[in-house]
Amino acid sequence: MLDTIEIIKKAANSKHVVTMTYVDRKNNQTTRDIEPYEIKDGNLYAFCYKGNSIRAFNVDNILDVIENKDKSFT
Repeated sequence: MLDTIEIIKKAANSKHVVTMTYVDRKNNQTTRDIEPYEIKDGNLYAFCYKGNSIRAFNVDNILDVIENKDKSFT
């Protein structure tokens, strides 16, 4: 099974949306659909549909990811 980072990188290369479960700074757990762009310095930079903006997510706070092969972005 691929680890979280590899799944995100694969989805980014294929331009597939990712559904991730994430824990924020306030310890709130959310599920978000994102367009992954880059992983750098321990952060995932991605467009977040929930926040409707590009966000930085700490990769250590990502609990689960699923590549949505039926949802693409440009």
